[in-house]
Formats: sequence, structure tokens, C-alpha cells
Amino acid sequence: MIDAILNSGRGRSGRRSTGAGRRSGRGNSPGVASPGLDARSVSGGRAGVAIESQAVLDRLMAVEALRFASATRPIVPPPVPVASAPVIAQEWRRRKAGIGLWERGKRRELRMRIGIEVRAEVDRRFDEACRDVRRCQDEADRWWNALNDGDPVVLAAVLSNAFAYARLPVRVAATDGRSAVLILTMPGLDVLPKKIPHVTPTGRLASKAWPATEVNAAYQRLLGGYMLATVRQAWAVGPPLRQLRIIGVRYQTAGAQVYFDVSVDRYAMDWDSNTTGAALLRTAPGGLKTSGTAGRVRPWPKDAIPEETLAMIRRSGSIELPAAQ
Repeated sequence: MIDAILNSGRGRSGRRSTGAGRRSGRGNSPGVASPGLDARSVSGGRAGVAIESQAVLDRLMAVEALRFASATRPIVPPPVPVASAPVIAQEWRRRKAGIGLWERGKRRELRMRIGIEVRAEVDRRFDEACRDVRRCQDEADRWWNALNDGDPVVLAAVLSNAFAYARLPVRVAATDGRSAVLILTMPGLDVLPKKIPHVTPTGRLASKAWPATEVNAAYQRLLGGYMLATVRQAWAVGPPLRQLRIIGVRYQTAGAQVYFDVSVDRYAMDWDSNTTGAALLRTAPGGLKTSGTAGRVRPWPKDAIPEETLAMIRRSGSIELPAAQ
């Protein structure tokens, strides 16, 4: 369309300008690639697939680098004083009708009365707004104190809202003030891209299918990232929390499948390290179960899941994973 507009005055068909543009490389507008010259066609599609696969993988693994703001005492802002002069002027324009310009005494008396009335009303409303702020601040302080004291109801609500806001697929199964049981719905192996980038012996960018060992290692890393983000969010918004129990599940038609059940302490590990989650799932009691030399992640056998774990899962209910970003 841009070519048609630019070449409309250069002949009936504009072929000469278009051909020159193709020869010189200036026929198209900046930023608009010539037809058939995108990354996929130049490399036969392999480079494009490789770039797209790496982008998907990077977006998925970004979960292990998530950081969350710590909860702080909410402060209700003070009311903004209302300027009385504009209100006085408005009242004067409304109420001066019927008083002649020569009636200076009446006009002066009316101005004084309007000023006194408006300032009194402005002060009254400002005092009322200050009382509302103090009442709201008292309510906020009671909530803040309840959170820091470990009120189970307040803590569960804060955790649930925080996970929903962060779009983490986590449900709160139980809280007792200093600890919480969280149910993490894990993504499946199918969220990983089908191929990974690969450099050919001739140095060209291409893509190839995942080796079994690498795809399982990447999946374990992804699950560790989700668990790490869950822990960081809980520590950030739950000041009284000292211990967490995180149960990793996937919901199938046959019911919930348990993949791990680990307990963590706020001060026992370096939660700033992005590798902590994956390392914990590999080494902790109740961590991921793998099979074969490729390290494929397996769910726990049904008869090996404690009834208490199943009760926690049932209490929390199921949750849908958010769509991949």
C-alpha cells in the first residue's frame, strides 16, 4: 500500500520505481520486509523455529527469577483540604441576584455572610474527612496487626489474593499463623517447546528435537521455578510465616496426581538463588521422583500417597493453570 501511494505519480503502473527499489534495496518503507524474505524463508524455516522455541523457553523459565514486594503497613492518605475561595465565588454569583450595584451595604453584608458560611462548611467537611481517615487507618492497623499476629483467616486471604494477583496456580489448604500448606498445580511437560535451538556443523542456526535427558532436566528446572516463586510470594506477603509445606499436583480425569510434598523453612535456604527450587526438589525428602537414565518425572503411586496429603488437596480444591504468556 505504501509503494502504491509513493509510486502513484510515476507512471501508470509504477513498475520502473518498484523495480529500481528492488535493485537498490530502497523500494520498501523502513521496517517493512520484502515479501518472502522473513527469517523462516531465508533459513528454510529452521532458524525461525529455533528462535521461536528459545523465546518460549525463556518465557517459561522466567518464573524462577520472579521477585515480589514485601507486605508493609497500609497507610491511608490524609484528606486534601478544599480551597474555600472558589466556593465563595460560586455562592456569590448565585446569591447576589436581586441586589443592585448601588446597594453596597447589602452586598458587603452578603459577602461576609457567604464567607463565614462557606468556611464553616468547608471546615466541617474537612473534619469529617479526617475522622473517616482515622477510622480507616484504625481498621487498616487492626488488619495489619492481625496479619503479623498470624490470624489464620487473614493470612489465608492475603496468600490467596497474592497468588491470584501474581497468576501463580496455588491454593491455600491450611494456615495456623506460623505455617501454611499450599497446593501448587504444576504445568505439564507439554508446555515446553517441541524443539530446541541447534547450531549445525556448518555454523548455521537450526532446531532439533529435545534429547530425552535434556527435556526432563528442563522440566525439573521449570517445576523448581514454580515452587521457588510460590515460596518467595508466601514469604513476601506473610510476615509471620516460618514454614511452608508445598504439595505439587497435576489434575487428570482420574483425579489429582501428586509429584512432590516438601516442607521448607524461611531461614534454612538461600531463597534469592534462582537454582534453589530445582535443587530442593532433587534432594528434599518428598521431592520429585524420577525414573530411567533420562530422569523422567513420575507421579507418586496412588497407594503411596498419604491420606492426610489427599485430604489437604481436597480441602484446597482444583485450580486451572493460566495460559502461557
